[in-house]
Amino acid sequence: MCCCPPLNVERKARASLRLFRDGVRNFSRIKPHDYLVIRIGFHWRLLSKNNGASWDLLTHETYNKEAAL
Repeated sequence: MCCCPPLNVERKARASLRLFRDGVRNFSRIKPHDYLVIRIGFHWRLLSKNNGASWDLLTHETYNKEAAL
C-alpha cells in the first residue's frame, strides 16, 4: 500500500477479498497482462498481478500506473 486508506475502504477491501477467496467472481480481468482488479469505491482498487495469490490496495492514480506496466 502506498498510503493509509480510510477504515471503511480497508473494511470493504477485506470483505471483497473474502468473497474472492470464497469463489465469488467479484473481479475484472484487465488486458493485455491478465491482471485481476477489484474496484473498491471510486478512488481505490485491489490489484493482483499473479492471478489472485497476492493483492495490493492502491489509489486509483497508482493503479493506473501499475496496470499499464
